Amino acid sequence: MVELPPMDILFLTTELFPWVKVGGLADVASALPKALRGLGHRITVVMPKFPAFDDCGLFLARRLTPISFGFGEEKREAVLYDTRLSSQVDLVLVECGETFRTDAVYDDSPDAAHRFALFCRAAVAMAAARPEPFDVIHANDWPTALACTFAKDVGLTSRVVLTVHNVAHQGIFPRETLPRLGLAWDRFNLEGIEFYGKVNILKQGIISSDAV
Repeated sequence: MVELPPMDILFLTTELFPWVKVGGLADVASALPKALRGLGHRITVVMPKFPAFDDCGLFLARRLTPISFGFGEEKREAVLYDTRLSSQVDLVLVECGETFRTDAVYDDSPDAAHRFALFCRAAVAMAAARPEPFDVIHANDWPTALACTFAKDVGLTSRVVLTVHNVAHQGIFPRETLPRLGLAWDRFNLEGIEFYGKVNILKQGIISSDAV
């Protein structure tokens, strides 16, 4: 059997057991990075800084310099917090003002699409600011699917993988949501996200990723 060299992997998630759990994604986001770390790979889990992390007992080191990035025609900033889990997996929490100051991780409002698009853009900006690119960017379910598009949009050389844990939830929103997703339309295929007159974020992620 051929042994592959260790990889540097960015793992994007919106749930992480035991702090933020809605479904099975939280368990996978806890177990899979730990297993990959045990195989010798370097894993960085990135997720929004939800209120559950405020008094979670983790030592969170706030980075002195916010990460700046373009979001559509806007300029935005995100504050990053670093910690390391007992599994030796690195964890980075993303704070974008009051964007994730909610106990409800998911909802069906267009604001949810905006929140997670903002998170994806911030996570990709963090990856782009590294001296060396990640070998793999691993997105999970529709809330992180736009990272697949954003990674290609900024020219990252990382291979992009999208895992679909629950196809029943695809991030389908009214077409009017498009201006709030921070997409660079001059380099973007509108047909990729169109879905029977609506927006389908999971579909766009599938089209943009290197592997599903």
